Amino acid sequence: MSDENKYYEHLELFHFAFRGIIEEADQVLAKYNLNRAHHRIIYFVARAKTISMADLIEILGVSRQALHRPLKQLTDQGFVLVEPKPDNRRSYLVSLSAKGRKLEKVVTGSQVRRFEKLEQSISETPIEGWKRTMRELCTDSSYPDLDRLLGRSTR
Repeated sequence: MSDENKYYEHLELFHFAFRGIIEEADQVLAKYNLNRAHHRIIYFVARAKTISMADLIEILGVSRQALHRPLKQLTDQGFVLVEPKPDNRRSYLVSLSAKGRKLEKVVTGSQVRRFEKLEQSISETPIEGWKRTMRELCTDSSYPDLDRLLGRSTR
C-alpha cells in the first residue's frame, strides 16, 4: 500500500466515523426541521450557558450573516434566547431556553454515549493519542488559538 493510499484510508475512516457520530443527532434534529448548523449553535451555547454573539461567531468560525438564519430559526422555535447585554444594548447574549437545553441533551447525548462506549472498549493510551490527533488536525490557520476557543465554550 502506498503512503498516499494509506492517507486516503485515514480520510475515509474519518468520514465514516463522523457519519456514525452524527447520524442519530441528525435524525432528532430533522424532526424539528433543524440540521447540523443548528446543533453546533445549541451545543456551544449549552457549553457556555450564556455566550456573547461575538464569541459564538468566533467559535463557530462563521460570519454574522451566516449565523443569522439558523439562530433566528432556533429563536423562533423557542430553543434559544437572544437578549441585549445589560451594559451594551448593541451587543447580544445568547442562551438556551429550557426547551433548548432539553433538545441539546438529547442530541448531544447520543454522541456522548458513543464516546463513552468507545472509551470503555479501549485503553486510555489510544484515547489520549486520538485526542492528540484531533488537536493536530485542528492546528492550522483556522484555529491559531484552539485552547482559548475550547475554554471559551465551557464558561
